Amino acid sequence: MAVRQFAAQLLHEDTSKISGADSSEYWNNVSLRAAIDGLPEVKNRWDSVIIDEGQDFSKEDWDLVSECSKKTGRLWVFADEGQAFWEDRKIPSHIEKNYFQYQLGEPYRCPPEIQHMADCYAGHCQIDLQLLRRGIQTETIRLTTCSEQRVIKQIGKEINRLLVDGIQPNEIAIISVRGRGEKENICHQRELGGHKVFLATDNKADSQIICDTFLRFKGLERPVLIITDLNSSLIHYETRMYIAISRATSLLRIIGIESEIKKDQRLSFLL
Repeated sequence: MAVRQFAAQLLHEDTSKISGADSSEYWNNVSLRAAIDGLPEVKNRWDSVIIDEGQDFSKEDWDLVSECSKKTGRLWVFADEGQAFWEDRKIPSHIEKNYFQYQLGEPYRCPPEIQHMADCYAGHCQIDLQLLRRGIQTETIRLTTCSEQRVIKQIGKEINRLLVDGIQPNEIAIISVRGRGEKENICHQRELGGHKVFLATDNKADSQIICDTFLRFKGLERPVLIITDLNSSLIHYETRMYIAISRATSLLRIIGIESEIKKDQRLSFLL
């Protein structure tokens, strides 16, 4: 589970009632509190600890990780610096220096066309227009432009098109590259195309269409991703797009306002 949810569980605390101004302070401190007060004796801790999305762990999260792995010191950390979103969060130097490191050189999650697009946003390569256009021709990638007033309707049409083609609801995720605090964010919608949509953390999400932000969907994947709410002026826009695109295992759909897509040189080439 997510590290801070795990910390709250160690402390036996009910987080459902935490909201508003109290929320940020609680979640920022819960890992450190769990490291101090929530763990069993060292002899009863875990034989192995496996960390995913290690580039996003805060200092307090790493304090908890260190305590969890004290029994044997056996720790695996998976991280992608290209997906790092918080500049003040780093893998501790003692782990980087003293642990064996292995570079996974070949990504396998995405089809080549989708992986290349993700890599372009990460700055790993130059744009291969032939490869991206092949993705468009085979409909592995579909880029749809529309007016601001029609974005929600266009996403609904795309969902219904996918369902008619045999895609199941639990194979689809709609991902916003905006923060959840923005009122225009698509994830505030409860229905799209006549279908109920759920946040990634909802208990029903495993069997339904997910609609959430790029950050809350981080570490997850689905066969079909619909990416929307594009805005090239957003802080770390390229990182947001890289994270979002790399979640798709089969098909990628990008739906946005035409003027915004034209500002994105990776997408404007495909218009």
